[in-house]
Amino acid sequence: MNLFEANKILDRHKEGSHAYSLLTITKALYLTGDIGTHEELRGPGLDKEIPGEDEGSWTERSQEMVG
Repeated sequence: MNLFEANKILDRHKEGSHAYSLLTITKALYLTGDIGTHEELRGPGLDKEIPGEDEGSWTERSQEMVG
């Protein structure tokens, strides 16, 4: 996946498409710089730590991040 494809996937996801897996969405977010392993890689609006919880809670939060 390149940056263009990642943005296209995230745009489709924001529009309500459920065609992509959580893994694909996460990879796209990482590639665009919206999530990363370092604080300085975080995009606007991601200024708070994501608490470690069960996968269901994380899934809901990650979908809120992109739309």
